[in-house]
This record gives sequence, C-alpha cells and structure tokens, in this order.
Amino acid sequence: MTTFIAAFFVLLVFSGATWFLLGRYAKKHPYAKRIFLFALCVHAVAAFGIYYTEFYPFGMGDQERYQTAAELVASDFRAGVFSLDRISSHLYITSAAHWYPVVLGSVYAVSVPDRLVGMVLNAWIAALSILIVFFLALEISKSSRGAFWAGVVASLYPAHVYFGSLLLKDATVVLLALAGLLFAVKIMQRFSPRYVIAFGIALALLFHFRFYIGVALLYAFSFSWPFIRGFTWKQKVQYGTFTLLSLGLIPSFLGYGYYALDIVAHYTRIDQIELYRESAYIFENSPDVQVGENQGQGVEGSTIVVEEEVAGSKPEAAGLASVQGEEQSAPKGAGGSTVIVKVGDGPLSFIRNYLVSLSFVSLGPFPWHFSLPQHYFAFVEVIPWWILLFFIVLGVRKRWREWQVFLPLLLFALGTLVMLALLIDNFGIYMRLRMPVFLVLLAFLAVPLSRMSKNQLYEIIRYWRRRFHRLA
Repeated sequence: MTTFIAAFFVLLVFSGATWFLLGRYAKKHPYAKRIFLFALCVHAVAAFGIYYTEFYPFGMGDQERYQTAAELVASDFRAGVFSLDRISSHLYITSAAHWYPVVLGSVYAVSVPDRLVGMVLNAWIAALSILIVFFLALEISKSSRGAFWAGVVASLYPAHVYFGSLLLKDATVVLLALAGLLFAVKIMQRFSPRYVIAFGIALALLFHFRFYIGVALLYAFSFSWPFIRGFTWKQKVQYGTFTLLSLGLIPSFLGYGYYALDIVAHYTRIDQIELYRESAYIFENSPDVQVGENQGQGVEGSTIVVEEEVAGSKPEAAGLASVQGEEQSAPKGAGGSTVIVKVGDGPLSFIRNYLVSLSFVSLGPFPWHFSLPQHYFAFVEVIPWWILLFFIVLGVRKRWREWQVFLPLLLFALGTLVMLALLIDNFGIYMRLRMPVFLVLLAFLAVPLSRMSKNQLYEIIRYWRRRFHRLA
C-alpha cells in the first residue's frame, strides 16, 4: 500500500505541475489540458495494471538492470553522496550506458525505490509526448479539434501505451524526439535563436539516450534548412552556416564524430550490416524454433525475441551464431521475433531484400512472422495502422501547400525507418524503436479529423467495430 501511495503522489506532483504550466502558458489552447489528462489516465492505468498483474508477455527486458542502478543511485543521494564517479560506477556495474537510471534514482531518493514509481514517472513522460503530438498536429492542421482527436488516437497507440509505461528509456526517447521535431517545425516557420537552442538541447539528450534517432533528427532538420520560411537565400546561407555547423558539433562532443559521420560510417559498412541483419539477434542455447520458408524474398524464418536495449551496442561476432552460406539451418532461439532478411550477394539482391526489410519495419510484423501466441498481440497495432495510414496520406496531401513546415517530420520518419530496415530484423525491437515515427505521422490525422463531426466519427468507429466482429 505504501508503494501505491508513493507512486500516486509522484504522479500527482508531476501531473499537477504540468497542469499548472498548461493553464499559464497554453491558455489559447484549452484542448491541451484535455488531451494531457486523457493521455495521462491511459498510461497511468496501463502502468498500474501492468505492475499489479505482472503482464510481461514479452519479458522484462532491461527493467531489472535499470531498477538496480536506480536503487544504488537513490541510496547514495539519500546519504548525501553526489559523486559522479560513484554514479559512473553504478552505471558500469549494471551495464547501463546512459543516465536514465540516474533520473529514476533522483525520484526514488525522495519517494520509494520501487519499480512502480518509475513506471508512473514514465506514464507522465508518455503523456507529455502525446501533448507534443497535439501541438505538432495543431501546427499542421491549424485546428484545435482536429489536433485533439489526433492526440486521442496517439494516446491509444498500443506500443506506446505498453512500452511507454514500462521501466524502460523508450518513453524518454520518444519525448525528446518529438520535442526536437516540434522545435524544428517552429524554426521552419519562423527562425528564433531560442528555438535553435532548445532544439540543440533536445538533440544532445537524444544522442545520449539513443544516438541513431538523434542522427535521424539532425539530418532531417539539416536537409530541411534550405526551405525555411521568411529568409532570402542570402540569409539562409548566413544563418545556416552558423546554425548547422554548430549543431554538427553536438555529436562530435559526444564521441560520434562531426555530424555523427564516424558512427554513420561504422554502421553502414557491409560487415556491420551483415552482422546486425543476419546474426546480431540470434543467440544459442535456447529451445528450437521452426524456420519459415524463403518465399523467394531472402526471408529466412523466425528465431528469437530480444528485449535488451540495442542502442549503441556493438555485439562481438564471437558471442553470436555464425552465418555461413546462403542456406542456413535454424538458429536456436527463445521467442521467434527475428525474421532474417539476407543482405544479398550483389547490388540487385541487396536492394530487393532491403525493400523487403523496409516493408517489415514500416508495415509489419505480418501474420506469417508469428511463432508464439503472444506475438498475436501485434495485431492490436498493425491492423489499425494499415487503416490509419490511408488517412495520414490524406492529411499530408490536403496540407501539401504547407510542405515546408512539416518537411522535417517526413524526413525524420523516412530516415528512421530507413536506418531500422538497414540494421534491425527483430520485430520485438523495431516495434519499440519506431514509436516516435508512428506518433509523428499520427499528427497528420488532425487534417481529416478536423472536418469530421462527432456523429461522423462515431459512425466510423461503429462501422469498423462491426467489421472486426465479423472477422473474429
């Protein structure tokens, strides 16, 4: 009971502070409070429900490691020890490559060091992400009602509801990516040094927590710069020289090279692509898993579930199952959520297989990828996504005259999916990593939803409910 009270108190404090700030700085947008409250309720219920029912069909992942590190940090903070060396030691011992456990430990130090407290903190962070989706939708559609309904749909995005409510860094990564994109959209409409500084801070934090999402954000903004509004070409060159050159230094300071070129060059080497696409998510000493047929597309069955964080990791070949030859027997795995797409022997086969992988990452997983009962939970996400994608494209088409404004959003979505398709073939992982992409694209729903009445919306919901009942 003490844990529940402490978690509820933490949720109340953070949400209360957000409510106060919205009342003070977002008076022109009354829907902002409503969507934040709705999203907070959805994610808080998910967090409490998952915790008390122990609903972990896909495993615990890194939650135990983060919890251990956070408890050690909280213990030091309570004792008045704020040594960076001690923090680094705790992170090293628990194999945490970022400061997410430090954030958790800071909250634990003034409350209760229980996993539920961290989960409700993530629920609050996830609600902030939905709030940013609302403001992105508002920038695109200029309709508060449409932005509200886009936020409602985003609040019910299954992967974000589940993974965003766990004790994982995914909620923080999504928040930073969306915040960076909101500042990018603001800059594209009207240049402001404060937005550039805010964008730089979000970018630096994103590189720290998940560098490849930071790479997508940095390049999406940089490629969008020539189309910024309100500047002559001379001003674009003058301001862009300082702005873009300065932003390129952020990954350099964090060890990724100027404009992250070092890390990009590393992960686009053919040996690294083969490592991640063909063996990085295959581990031995697990129960046998049946292999699917090739189907003429370079797809080679199912292998394992990998719930561990992969950001910044470079698995050594010695610890992985080797991949030799075109035909390979099924590796031994535990969960069957890896669908191997071979790199290919030449340019044509590489392109063909890469497009297959891209279709998996952007539209999958597909039914023939499932090998365990819990995999069918993915239907809750992918079926609505296939339907919503039509309305997203419709929203983009109707607002195409404003393409300069939302160009960073489209480039970020495309860039992230392109990177994931290049290196990741485990749908248990890419369903988590693509969350900022899907949430950004859901913001475009505000355009068609802004012209719908409540009665029309209810009719659409009832229609699809009947369709699903017939399928069932």
